Order: sequence, then structure tokens, then C-alpha cells
Amino acid sequence: MQDLEDKLKKLGQAAIPAAAGSLYRSAEKVMASSKQNYVPYDTGALMNSGHVEPPSQEGNNVLVVLGYGGPSAPYAIYVHEIDKHYHHNRQWKYLSTPLEAALPDIDTALSDDLDAAFQKL
Repeated sequence: MQDLEDKLKKLGQAAIPAAAGSLYRSAEKVMASSKQNYVPYDTGALMNSGHVEPPSQEGNNVLVVLGYGGPSAPYAIYVHEIDKHYHHNRQWKYLSTPLEAALPDIDTALSDDLDAAFQKL
């Protein structure tokens, strides 16, 4: 019984870093897709403002933030939310569209990465 309890504790300790790494890699893929295929391009400021922050932990939750904007492109939210035709088949909803498309892959990657972490125990 003690062996089982020890393994369950290790399992919990392994889950957080495995989830953090998995979600960060997935967010990087979403951002790459957004920049390559969706974000409108005029001067490049908006595209270059795209970023993925390293994972953070809040209790048992892992948080990965990705987005556009900041001082170099404070108009990012307006471009994202206003339905307008952009050049070169680019579009509004340039971050939410690739994120929604990637959700099944994110789910699969997270499951696989957690399974791999658990197998190492």
C-alpha cells in the first residue's frame, strides 16, 4: 500500500511539469500557425508582437499565455475583432481561429505527454 501511495505522489509531481511543457509546445505551434497563415500583415508590427509566455503554475493549474499587442501593436484587439477583408487571404480572428482548430491536437499531445511522464515512473 505504501508503494502505491508513493507512486501516486510521484505521479502528481510529474504531471505539472509534463503538462506545462506540453501546453507550451502546443501554444508555440498555434502562434506559428497564426503568424504564417492568419495574422494580417501591413508593416509587420502586429505579426512581430505575437508571443508565447513561459508556463506558470498557480496551485495545481498550469497557465500558458499567448497573444498579440503591446506597445508595438496596441491595435491588435481591434484587428482581431473587426470583420474586415485583409490582403493575401489573411483574416480577423487571427489567433482564435488557429487555436480552435488546434484544440483536438492539443488534447492529444497533452494526453500523450502525461502518459509518457507517468510511464517514466
